[in-house]
Amino acid sequence: MHQEEATLKGHADGVHVVAYSPDGKTLASGSYDGTMKLWEVGSGKELSMIKGHVAPVWSVAYSPDGKTLASGGYDEKTKRGVITLWRAATDEEVARQRNR
Repeated sequence: MHQEEATLKGHADGVHVVAYSPDGKTLASGSYDGTMKLWEVGSGKELSMIKGHVAPVWSVAYSPDGKTLASGGYDEKTKRGVITLWRAATDEEVARQRNR
């Protein structure tokens, strides 16, 4: 049986997906509230919140070097899926691709 180690609170709705950075120091969470949050694993401290989706975030993944974070979701305005790339260190959007 697994024991809960910590509870990270801060999203306005449920969390759908999480991903650890390659170095294991940061956890990215994607929520039904349309946001992603980055957390410091050791302390549980919220490092940043990324507001780039207008609907739930369905997937998050780090690049192998940990410098880029990808998120996937559904854009309710366009009724299409969207993938966004972010600079992990600054939360800056790098690229966005919508399904046609």
